[in-house]
Amino acid sequence: MFGIDHLRADMHRRFDSVDQRLTALEGKVTAMAGTVADLDAALTAYETAEQAALTEINAAVAAIQAKVGPGVDLTNEITRINNVQQSLQAAADAIQQAAQMGVTPTPPPAGRKP
Repeated sequence: MFGIDHLRADMHRRFDSVDQRLTALEGKVTAMAGTVADLDAALTAYETAEQAALTEINAAVAAIQAKVGPGVDLTNEITRINNVQQSLQAAADAIQQAAQMGVTPTPPPAGRKP
């Protein structure tokens, strides 16, 4: 039969094995805690940068609104500006095409703006 000393030694081996596993697990938990802390810091930095960008955008919108005037729909104004820009580009392309074909544009009559 097994003696008390044998049982005691077996229990110590088992406790040592459990202790080693707990120590390894503790190391993994500590590493995970470090990773979580790094992720939390990165998220905080992102949120801070995002808030700063939103503040800057809001300030730019307020500055534009102040120059344009209250109640002006900026989306419509941007669309209008884009349409004018496209018209000007089309006119420039037509003038360039006419120039390539040897056509000289006729200046407007005196006193009239082009």
